[in-house]
Amino acid sequence: MLFKLSDALNVNPWDLMGWDYPVEDGHYIAPEWNEWKKNHSIAASDDDPWTLREELRRDPDRKALLKLDGDAKAAEEVVESLVADKFVSDLRYAGAFAREKASLSGWGPVKIRFALSGKGIARQVIDEAIGGIDTEKAAGRLRQLLESKWKTLADDPQGKLKLIKFALSRGYDYDAVRQSVDDLTS
Repeated sequence: MLFKLSDALNVNPWDLMGWDYPVEDGHYIAPEWNEWKKNHSIAASDDDPWTLREELRRDPDRKALLKLDGDAKAAEEVVESLVADKFVSDLRYAGAFAREKASLSGWGPVKIRFALSGKGIARQVIDEAIGGIDTEKAAGRLRQLLESKWKTLADDPQGKLKLIKFALSRGYDYDAVRQSVDDLTS
């Protein structure tokens, strides 16, 4: 598929996103998203020009405005083209953010929801992203965090209370925290 919009505006949407891009016969080529994703590893190194970074819709809006010297109409057309070709998706961004924070950072759904809403993502998109988190892995991660923290609090007379506060600050809901803390401390 050829990017006719970029030819008309004399702007390359790939440059707006900071990506390297293939060129064929002097035209910028925008491969279909699934084909591109299949052929290029998301876990590629930073040196790889095909490294993918999920972006919110507002990020390319800002970049396009800067590159187009404040021409809001042209910037909106470029961003709409990126969204239509599925190069930019708030849902994909929110899903990746939620999975990363749940698995690597040990955040619970409450904290993830708060962080995503702070980024201006719609509530229904946040709900869908949080629904994509593996609940068994999240419960295991909560248990692992609590066990690690309990080692430092076992002799503290208020250790159980501090453990509950710790888990709540990580964004887990009270019922899950209370059950895990009771299982751990009994």
